[in-house]
Amino acid sequence: MVNYGSGNLGEETISTNDSKSNPILEYRNLTVEAGNTLTLPSRCRLLVSDTLTVDGEIVVQYDIAGSSSGGPKGGDSGGNLELMAKTITGTGTIRVDGEDGADGNNFGNRNNGGAGVGYSIPSTGATGSGASTPEVGSNADDDYENGWNGNTSGGSAGTPHSSIYDDSALKAYIEDYLISGAYITQSPIDTMLPGSGSSGAGGGSEGLDDPDRTNNYRTYRVDVGGGGGGAGGSFISQGGAGGNGDDNTTYSNSVLSNNSANNNNSANASVRGGEGGGGGGAGGFILLVSENVGTGVTFSVRGGNGGDGYWSEVNGQNVDSNDATVSFNYQASSRDGGGGGGGSGGLIIGFCDKTPTVDLSGGSGGIPGGQRRDGSNFNSNAGSTGQDGATFIYDVTELV
Repeated sequence: MVNYGSGNLGEETISTNDSKSNPILEYRNLTVEAGNTLTLPSRCRLLVSDTLTVDGEIVVQYDIAGSSSGGPKGGDSGGNLELMAKTITGTGTIRVDGEDGADGNNFGNRNNGGAGVGYSIPSTGATGSGASTPEVGSNADDDYENGWNGNTSGGSAGTPHSSIYDDSALKAYIEDYLISGAYITQSPIDTMLPGSGSSGAGGGSEGLDDPDRTNNYRTYRVDVGGGGGGAGGSFISQGGAGGNGDDNTTYSNSVLSNNSANNNNSANASVRGGEGGGGGGAGGFILLVSENVGTGVTFSVRGGNGGDGYWSEVNGQNVDSNDATVSFNYQASSRDGGGGGGGSGGLIIGFCDKTPTVDLSGGSGGIPGGQRRDGSNFNSNAGSTGQDGATFIYDVTELV
């Protein structure tokens, strides 16, 4: 028999936005009115012995933090909600969505775009499956005369752990930790392969100068676009790949106007590529137990969207141009960072009387900087959409 809690908190109606910090909440009846949001901590157990009515929203806080190394932050994973309510009704939404990755908003930042993160079942400590590798722009370097020595690789995909967690770990979690005395005979998941999202490539910054007064400014090519951050994956779904940044070939005279024989050895310029966007976080996890679940309530475990990339800047000082020394500064859509990948959708395991309404969507990929600025495309790419999550629904009579 399912234990729906003691009901010790009695009756409560959420008629204005509210939040709870207690990880175990036991009501007799709980109502969230339309237009209002009840925020719960992640890894919360919400028990309602009679009726949960959701016409507004119940939102669970993010759980595991996405990565950041000084560049745009990757999205946090969606939270964990263990919801046991005898009756669930209403027209609202219960959310454990992943967080969106941050947009790139800088140029010349060599730091990688952050990876979104996948959620883990507490008893296994496993995180989500890895995202694919973003490309171009990490630690961009310059060509000294003719020898290109730049690094055009983005961050690598998340590396799965060596262990594969079979269905027995999940069954033990449900039987012993969630539902005291329950016995699960069916296997919700055969394997759980953990991993994590990847970091994106950084948008580099390169200086050009002409110490020998030869008008070639020492630099033949500059690769400064950042790749997008890879997204977080969930138990069985991958996050989207980060989009590559623009691998831009820059010749000195295409950046600096050098038409004078009277060279100025203090002339210099900088070419600064755009950051890639951070990857989206994976959607979270809902364990749902209800003997009468209404289909008007939506259970959402969406993945977070990837962040958008940024564009580039060129800045010159004391540059000779037609026998005059000039300075200039302009921004360009080229050398832009790629979009971050979308986080994968999360996981819902339900023991119900009918199939509930669910949203398992993977997050969308962010767009590259040039498209964001003016609709241009200079061989950079948007991030990929994360894979949809999964739901496993079982007959609640197995438990009651």
